[in-house]
Amino acid sequence: MKDLVLLGDEALALGAIHAGISQAYGYPGTPSTEILEYLLDRKDQWTYTASWCSNEKTAYESAVGASLMNRRCLVTMKHVGLNVAADPFMNSVLMNIKGGLVLAVADDPGMHSSQNEQDSRWFADFAGMPCLEPRNQQEAYEMTRAAFDLSEKFHVPVMVKLVTRLSHSRAVVTPAEARKENPAEKFTGITDYMVLPAVSRKHYADHLNLIPELESWSSSSPFNRLEHSDAAGDTAYITTGLGGNYYEENLPELDVPPARLQIGSYPIPVELIASLSAGRSRIICLEEGYPYVERLLCGLLPSELTISGKMDGTVPASGELNPDNVRPAMGLAEMKHAIPGKIQGAHGKRDPDSAPASSPVAAPSSTAIAAMELPMRPPQLCQACPHGDTFDAVNDALKDETSKLVTSDIGCYTLGFLPPHKTIETALCMGASIPMARGAAEAGMHPVVATIGDSTFMHSGLTGLADAASADIPMTIIIMDNETTAMTGGQNTIVRSQQIRNAVLGLGVDEEHLLDLTPLPKNREENARRLKEEFHHRGLSVVIAIRECIQTLKRRNRMEPEAPAEAQPVETSGASPGKVKYDIILAGVGGQGILSVAAVIATAAMNAGLQVRQSEVHGMAQRGGAVQAHLRISSSRIPSDLIGFGRADMILSMEPMEALRYTRYLSPLGKVVSAAEAFTNIPDYPNLEDIHGEVRNIAGGELINTVTAAMEAGSSRAANMVLVGAASRHIPLDEGFLLQGVRELFTAKGEKVVQTNIAAFKAGRQV
Repeated sequence: MKDLVLLGDEALALGAIHAGISQAYGYPGTPSTEILEYLLDRKDQWTYTASWCSNEKTAYESAVGASLMNRRCLVTMKHVGLNVAADPFMNSVLMNIKGGLVLAVADDPGMHSSQNEQDSRWFADFAGMPCLEPRNQQEAYEMTRAAFDLSEKFHVPVMVKLVTRLSHSRAVVTPAEARKENPAEKFTGITDYMVLPAVSRKHYADHLNLIPELESWSSSSPFNRLEHSDAAGDTAYITTGLGGNYYEENLPELDVPPARLQIGSYPIPVELIASLSAGRSRIICLEEGYPYVERLLCGLLPSELTISGKMDGTVPASGELNPDNVRPAMGLAEMKHAIPGKIQGAHGKRDPDSAPASSPVAAPSSTAIAAMELPMRPPQLCQACPHGDTFDAVNDALKDETSKLVTSDIGCYTLGFLPPHKTIETALCMGASIPMARGAAEAGMHPVVATIGDSTFMHSGLTGLADAASADIPMTIIIMDNETTAMTGGQNTIVRSQQIRNAVLGLGVDEEHLLDLTPLPKNREENARRLKEEFHHRGLSVVIAIRECIQTLKRRNRMEPEAPAEAQPVETSGASPGKVKYDIILAGVGGQGILSVAAVIATAAMNAGLQVRQSEVHGMAQRGGAVQAHLRISSSRIPSDLIGFGRADMILSMEPMEALRYTRYLSPLGKVVSAAEAFTNIPDYPNLEDIHGEVRNIAGGELINTVTAAMEAGSSRAANMVLVGAASRHIPLDEGFLLQGVRELFTAKGEKVVQTNIAAFKAGRQV
């Protein structure tokens, strides 16, 4: 089959398709959303069904129902979603699983779009469930296929655990032939799917007897690899998941490769660990997430053997691992910044992927910049977002209150905590806004306002409302209904607005105190007046603020595209790219098309026969905040998705200040190619002339007037392709492959769009 460039999420989804799934369920949550999105986009090409569910619990329970009919089923969620699904998750291991049941859960170290860093391996261990942890996209594909076989072999669910940097990184995947689906056959064992205590006692005893078999399987798993076990030296390494990639990125700098065990299958492979540790005095653990293996080793290995990792500070205890912060654990010096005397990062304010705060920050080069820090660019509500208009009305209604509380929930509207609105005061977990408001109201606070989105309300808000309605609690609930699940990309909600209203009435809310508002600037004064009345009502009131998400509205209102453009042959010089290794940091602001820039270059590199790895971050960072991606192309294997400090050949940025934020990554001979135009969506944006001066002060710094060139090519929206064209003069790829990359990216939008973007590329190349 043809090789494909896929996100880790997409590779896992394709692995499930080729494993013969019949059904798939999930709830959207970054970084797992793209798994089910990939399945939904392709379900017409296959015979499986795929559906979003109200929450993770109902998704998991639906998957168990598919399993009892002998169907292979995938269920997807993010790590904190597994908390919601914990009840069926824990009990399902005591069932005699018939059709393969695989849980794909995506953790978020570094909390890019999450409220904690919890590690799902602990959940798998708690339940006694096998867990597979891929380290790259190919393993995500292969492990998912293996997980279904494993589930049916041992009759238990199996977890496949991803992390953000794998979920949202692209690389080449080589698929295998697809397997047929299982026939639909109901389970035959009378107690197979029953958890009455008398039944569960026997099933639990049977499961405990299964654990040694799972441990034996893990020790022989091809995903657990012991390397250089006969290497001299007192120190050996255990790496898990992406920790192994960052280890291998730095490995060439060691004179002799140490003994190392890469773990990708759990339970931990006890026999391999014993072989690794024999004759050693120290084991260093490099694992993405919590110190799971490190903790288990403390009770497994002799007490005189030193175990190092996150618990003793050998590597950072929080945040993501990367090629730089594992270097001290490998006895390697920290990488120094390559551009002395220039702005580095954010002058002491760390960028999202920076080293620990103790990392050196070089002094700025000019007096004008010396007293200035690059300001942070946090995510923001979109311009004309209905939630912003709702918050404005809430603020107006509460402005004279000396005592008040506004609780909130998980969604785009959590950004209401930040300027300019600064409306909400709490956020805990999905659905918590309503029970927290109830508790505060009964403790004596008034007025109390709970804000919750429509998707979150159906996920976990109904039960809280039922509690509040049963006691007529003096509080106001605002359901912020934008008719979509916006934060994760605009998935359809389970029910529409009128059905939400019916549900609220059905739970006992007085219709006199159920209001519908349309959040628009022109309605602000009237909305504030009506809200103020409800805030002072000494009983329960519910307000439904209804207006479609501005992003889904834009997509819906776009003109139908032309017929897809026809494929064109690649016209290149015919020369082989030869030995190539080129690393690019891409930067900009959410919405500027940074990922499209990466897609063109990555596609061109793949068509040229090169290896590609691209890491990006989705979710809240895209909402007007700083966006960064790592793109690596090479003629040989690329271990890590991330580029280390001082190693990037180019910083390619759609915004000049954002280019300066990442100069710590630039190599001594690296180039900066940036759009000249500022994106000023923050109040403390520095003087643009100073920013331009700093870019020009960097050897190889180039500023491109991308918008002007794009408009001359036919559309200002093609500014990012102008930047690609300008950068193409330095990137070691034939122009023909890059042009083909532009064509492939825009083909679905019609020949006119293709030609506009090709013209923009050529204009940039001639700048």
